[in-house]
Amino acid sequence: MNTSHDYLRSTTRRSGAEALRLLQCHAVLRQRSATARSLCFFVGISIVIHHTNVWIGLAAAVLITVTEAADLYLLRDVTRAGLSLGNYRKFRKLCTISALVQAIASSVIIAIIWVVPPGASGHLYALAFWGAATVYAGMSLGYNRQIAMVHICVYCAAVMAMYLFELSFGATPTPGQINEFLAVLLASYLIGIGLIAMERQSKMIVAQQREFSEQKVRLERMNDALEEKEKYARKLALVAENANDSVIISTPRGVITWVNETFCRATGYTSEEAIGRRMGDLLNGEETDPQAVQEIIGVIETKKPIRTQLINYVKSGEKKWVEVSIFPILDDQGEISMIINVERDITAQKEHEIQLSQARVAAEEGARAKTDFLATMSHEIRTPMNGIVGMADLLIQSGLNDEQKVFAETIIQSGDSLVQIINDILDLTKLDADKLDVESVPFALMSCFETSLSLLRPIASDKGLELRFSETSPIPSTVTGDPGRLRQILLNLLGNAIKFTSEGEVHVLVGWDENSHELSVEVRDTGVGIALERIEAIFEKFSQAESDTTRKFGGTGLGLTISRLLAEKMGGNITAKSSLGEGSSFFLTLPLTEVASVQDNKEEPPAETNVEVLTGLKILVAEDNKTNRLLIDKYLSKYDCELTFAEDGAAAVAAAKSIQPDVILMDISMPKLNGHEATRQIRKEPTCASIVIIALTANAFQSDKDECIAAGMDGFLTKPIKKRDLLKGIAEYAPKRQQ
Repeated sequence: MNTSHDYLRSTTRRSGAEALRLLQCHAVLRQRSATARSLCFFVGISIVIHHTNVWIGLAAAVLITVTEAADLYLLRDVTRAGLSLGNYRKFRKLCTISALVQAIASSVIIAIIWVVPPGASGHLYALAFWGAATVYAGMSLGYNRQIAMVHICVYCAAVMAMYLFELSFGATPTPGQINEFLAVLLASYLIGIGLIAMERQSKMIVAQQREFSEQKVRLERMNDALEEKEKYARKLALVAENANDSVIISTPRGVITWVNETFCRATGYTSEEAIGRRMGDLLNGEETDPQAVQEIIGVIETKKPIRTQLINYVKSGEKKWVEVSIFPILDDQGEISMIINVERDITAQKEHEIQLSQARVAAEEGARAKTDFLATMSHEIRTPMNGIVGMADLLIQSGLNDEQKVFAETIIQSGDSLVQIINDILDLTKLDADKLDVESVPFALMSCFETSLSLLRPIASDKGLELRFSETSPIPSTVTGDPGRLRQILLNLLGNAIKFTSEGEVHVLVGWDENSHELSVEVRDTGVGIALERIEAIFEKFSQAESDTTRKFGGTGLGLTISRLLAEKMGGNITAKSSLGEGSSFFLTLPLTEVASVQDNKEEPPAETNVEVLTGLKILVAEDNKTNRLLIDKYLSKYDCELTFAEDGAAAVAAAKSIQPDVILMDISMPKLNGHEATRQIRKEPTCASIVIIALTANAFQSDKDECIAAGMDGFLTKPIKKRDLLKGIAEYAPKRQQ
């Protein structure tokens, strides 16, 4: 399809070729009339010789012969074969100049004839020759108006000049002279009318010639196209007959007129059985897609080819998937003359696609569940654990009395146990009930409740809630079981209760059944409650009571799922009872073995890292969690370093540019700008090239570490972080960019 520029260029090229052809026609016409023109002018020269002398006649003869010969020589070059379009302007200009010279020479001869014979006879001879020359010139008007008009204008100007000269400088004009002048004007008018008619006739002849030539070219092209179509049809017939796909030719109404051998083999129908029947009646069945059938029928209206897939039924009744390509063939009037159907058996491919699709969906769902679970749990659990472990670590170093030290060490021990549980949860295979390991060790039962309650009591207090604990019956002091997983269940149940309670209380009721050796725990709240039909759904993965719960309260929807899973692995169960708007109660039952005592397993305080490297360091802490900022401030407050805090990623980028810290402790999950993007923006600043950036994040996978390093960070520390680990990390990574 030509662009407008291409179209204009092709149109210009066609116009140029036509003009060249007309110039050549003009040359041919001038050449053919050369003999008549020469005879006419030599008669005039004879008159001149008769009335004057031989020398004047010979001079006139030489003048007219030279100009006529030069014009004919030039016209011969114009008519030669192979004249290019590029030379058209050059030859047109030369022909125009030659015509001007030849017309002037002819006018000179006419002027001599005008004055030589005596009396009025000279005028009559001159006007006769003038009329003949003008008529000869007018014969070219239809082929090259410019050259013809040069002749005509020069001749007319010459005659008018002679009359004006005679009337202006001669004697007083006689009536005969005036009448002669008027007659010349009348003759000029009549000759002009004749020339106009001659020009129109010439143009009509030119147009007819052009139309004839174009028709001839079109006819030749049509013959060539017809030949090509016949060759193509023969090839197409061979291809259709020997194709591996079924080929069916039908009428616009779908009646089969021809099938190839492949169709017969694929369907079991012979050509005699197929020809004359409608395709739909022959091949469609109950599972054939009606929409695909309508698409095929729609070809009659759209007259456009389509490709679709549907189920066909062969003669034996077996169904097969086929890919159908339908090509409507149009006649010269644009109507469908026949329809070609090409069908390919894709049954095996379709079955394979279905299997792959099902496998892909299952794999994607499994991978997505795993990824969502691991990523969410890594962040959601490790972030609060950072506060628990960190603050307990600070308490150990704050000069406690013996009793307080026991409490703090219990927190440390419990925190370490929780970290171990988190690590187990992050391993996706541990979600499989058959692969979750359950410990059986002696532990102080009450300490599990005390540590869980003490951890969540500040959160409840901030919301104005009362967190109560009651024993419905005495519980054993020491039991055998898995203390870490029991604490995790308690934290999940208590955390949920506090989260979904805006006012009132959260009450923990604990009892012991001596006969079944079973611990019973009820966590009762006065919160939003759960609709009866949604109670079981809340124990499903990533599920909460109502669709807007996540937006309003946050959370992952995994806590209750994991809690029930852990309880079942330990031989117990979790159930719930609730009414919408009236609070909820969660019931944990857990079989435990009562024992006499529990071994005290205290962790030795770690030795401090060499902290000389911190002296004089400017440290920027990018952390959106208030507790974590407080923890890091306490960790580093006694060292000679300058601390600055940023509560989101955008603030961290701005602070890095302004204060130029030596070290940045960068959290990953922050509002406005996450840690990865903040690091990339900082690294773009030439003045920040030497800053050491250490990830301090709850995202604990190796892939998370790789992503941090790729973003431009120098180190990677995971939460929960203890003081010795933080100091060790800064001491390890800080000198790297300064070296």
